[in-house]
Amino acid sequence: MKGQDMKPGEVATLLGIARSTVTLWTNNDFKQYFTPGAQGGGGNRSFTEQDVRVMNLLKTLKASNTPAEQIHQQLQQLQADDWQGLPDMPQAQSVAHVPVMPTAAADAAMSMQQRGYLREIQILNEQLDHFRVPFPRGSPEWNPIVRVSFSVLRKQHCYEVRMNV
Repeated sequence: MKGQDMKPGEVATLLGIARSTVTLWTNNDFKQYFTPGAQGGGGNRSFTEQDVRVMNLLKTLKASNTPAEQIHQQLQQLQADDWQGLPDMPQAQSVAHVPVMPTAAADAAMSMQQRGYLREIQILNEQLDHFRVPFPRGSPEWNPIVRVSFSVLRKQHCYEVRMNV
């Protein structure tokens, strides 16, 4: 955006701050440090590179809980030095890279995972069948039956949730 004026929404997006913050700082709290265009002189606001750099410094100082008096002192010093030493223009926020998998590969992976879950459920059901003889509650054989039954139910539930069955 070098050499090109920006609108308030663009500045807010670039810096990751609310548009209302841009307005507040340029209308009230720090108005004297911005160009007339950034202050809204003439109706439409436009921010120069210098305005954006000042706004970025403000954001950094505010984020580190610098007292307002110290912020004003630092800005006054920079302004007296014709803004020499002002931080560089911030880089545009980049969009996070999200890896993408081809549909066919995703379908194959889901199918393989589904077969794995079904096989696991089948094995657990076979284990459950082994215990399907009537054991009285509280007998030593009862606990493994309950454990396997819950394990089968848990695996079936997980499969249904993951596969949206």
